[in-house]
Amino acid sequence: MVDAYLAASAQAGALVDEGLLECFQVVLEALDPTLRSIAARRAGLGGEPLTLQELGDEFGVSRERIRQLESRLCEQLARQPWTVEARRRIDAAVARGPVPFATLASDRWWAAASERPSAVAFIVESVLGHDVSVIELDDAPWLARQKATAITAAFGELVSAAGRIQLPGPLEVFEALATQAATAFGPHVAAYFRDELRGRLQLDDGP
Repeated sequence: MVDAYLAASAQAGALVDEGLLECFQVVLEALDPTLRSIAARRAGLGGEPLTLQELGDEFGVSRERIRQLESRLCEQLARQPWTVEARRRIDAAVARGPVPFATLASDRWWAAASERPSAVAFIVESVLGHDVSVIELDDAPWLARQKATAITAAFGELVSAAGRIQLPGPLEVFEALATQAATAFGPHVAAYFRDELRGRLQLDDGP
């Protein structure tokens, strides 16, 4: 059992460059079958992620017991060497602000993980205990340090500011407003604001 655990941990270290999800799946193999099942089901590997209560009902134990087991497995995974590189790459991904998973997908390290937002959320929030989380904007997953509510509130203020512009007006004025409103959130949110605002404007071919 110990030899298998050490071998899997070494393999995970070698695989960390292959991708976040790939490495996570390897380290799960070293867990006790019960812990492995809890981690996989909570992360949504192979289906929708289950709640603590749903898992408790399935295993015939209390929600609190599942929570304790999850805490134990997350502590076990967080102590492994692969987490150092994972944290570095996650920090790099959000260095300029929130980033949509659609953008992350172009990076090979994120490619498989970007198709499993629930797994990324479990790894980042539960295993790593990172200050980064998975949020949703218009039903699309993003990786961010900021809350979705802060971004949507800023967009609401942008819409109000745009409503005070005398019409007709040049598109550049509205795009500048969108860029300014996203100052605290970075370039990806700025692009998102501009696109969302354009969708609310009636555009013509004039100046």
